[in-house]
Amino acid sequence: MTFRIRIWLAGLATSLIAASASAQTLAPIGSSQAIPSPDLPTTPEGVEVLARGPIHEAFAATNELPTESPVVNKIPPEPIEELPPDQKPEGDDVQWIPGYWSYDEDRSDFIWISGFWRVPPPGHVWVAGSWRETRGGYQWVHGFWQDNTPQAPQLDYLPPPPAAVEVQPSIPSPGASYTYVPGCWVYQGGRYLHRAGYYIDARPDWIWTPASYRWTPAGYVFVDGYWDYPLATRGVLFAPVAFTSPVYVRPRYVFAPSIVVSEPCLYTSLFVRTGRSSYYFGDYYSSRYISAGYNPWCGGYGRSGFAISVGFGNGNVRFGAGYNRYDPLWDYYRVQYRNNRAWTQGVNSVYAGRYNGTVARPPVTLAQQAQVINNVRQNNVTNNTVVNNITNVTMLTSINNAQVSNFANNTAATTRLAMKPVAQEERIREQKYANELRGVGRQRQQLETRISDRGTTPQKPTDAPRVVKLDMPKAVVTRAQVSEKQKAALPPPAPRIANQPAPNVTRPVRPSLPSP
Repeated sequence: MTFRIRIWLAGLATSLIAASASAQTLAPIGSSQAIPSPDLPTTPEGVEVLARGPIHEAFAATNELPTESPVVNKIPPEPIEELPPDQKPEGDDVQWIPGYWSYDEDRSDFIWISGFWRVPPPGHVWVAGSWRETRGGYQWVHGFWQDNTPQAPQLDYLPPPPAAVEVQPSIPSPGASYTYVPGCWVYQGGRYLHRAGYYIDARPDWIWTPASYRWTPAGYVFVDGYWDYPLATRGVLFAPVAFTSPVYVRPRYVFAPSIVVSEPCLYTSLFVRTGRSSYYFGDYYSSRYISAGYNPWCGGYGRSGFAISVGFGNGNVRFGAGYNRYDPLWDYYRVQYRNNRAWTQGVNSVYAGRYNGTVARPPVTLAQQAQVINNVRQNNVTNNTVVNNITNVTMLTSINNAQVSNFANNTAATTRLAMKPVAQEERIREQKYANELRGVGRQRQQLETRISDRGTTPQKPTDAPRVVKLDMPKAVVTRAQVSEKQKAALPPPAPRIANQPAPNVTRPVRPSLPSP
């Protein structure tokens, strides 16, 4: 049984100062005793930096049930040429992942999801997504991290998997230090079999990303579970941008991201949208976003107000008690902070306060954020409560001032991100590498379109899967190989299971989904 802590917003009379003060021990709010500087790099001509939007799906993707992407009746622009910044996180395995266009319903237009520096999941290759033309418009086909086979990733396009049969654990946890891996469907011998869920002993430096499916026009791709890094050590996430003029169509136009999304601020502004595979960050707290299916990663909003989950994911609580949907990130962080009630209560108080209006919501653009900070500076306000308030809404920062959360010893602190310079020659190499990743995405798009156009997309479990093998560039395959350093740090391929059947045991199960 999953328990929930409920905040009754109807009778909540907490003031902005009190709510902010109660959250001062929360790492995402920040602990700086100086008002953040708005002195950021100059925004290029025709570019508006956004403090709200989708998170690059190579940085983090949800475990939502796979659904066909919505159709957009607008032609997406051609991808933008990007030049990586002249700094990157320290480490030997950092690589540049290219950006892509995403359709923003608020603007009725496309925004650019900037590329970013990423430490890839060990032994995995990024298979980029793409836009495809379809009847009535265009659809986005999501990218995913694929296990790097000895030669090149093989993609099996499968019939639609059954609906999930498991939305919460059916067995009690063996202890507070365990996280849950939900059951999933696997395709074997012309039918789907169910792989039972199980518990694993949580590891402080690794997040288990559970198996999932990704919809494509050629069928469903099964992405098996894998170990990934906590958000603070995955890389540097750059802010999405909107173009106020089409400068990107100019000959030889190159975009160089420079504004970073603050990783410590994500924990109180992270959302999952029903039916989508992407996380969103920023101000999605209003009722219209609730109606559109946006749920906090850590709970949900219902008639009784905001409810943070002490279980293992976000929940649809709009019509009563609701049910949990598994979120691997929240399951990881709630276990890591199981002995730090201040952190969990801080997350709860910020979400609840932002929903009911007693805690300031973050600005939605860089320009709005700078105005808020300038207003405080001009008024010469320097008390700690207001400083924490301002830090609370500082979603964006420069790469020089980027901070990351420090989860060591169950503390709630932030530290400056360790960066190193990138020579111009290396930036150009990373730019070429990103174009090779895009080339793999185009190759995948062509193969999927061919299967779809021929009408050979598997529709029934008895339909034979369509199998393709991507022709991976040598550099992509080489960089996906696991180094000796990674091998030494990587947990065992099969997670340690506590009093559970082996995770590869499968059994036929009649699909059913509990009503919310």
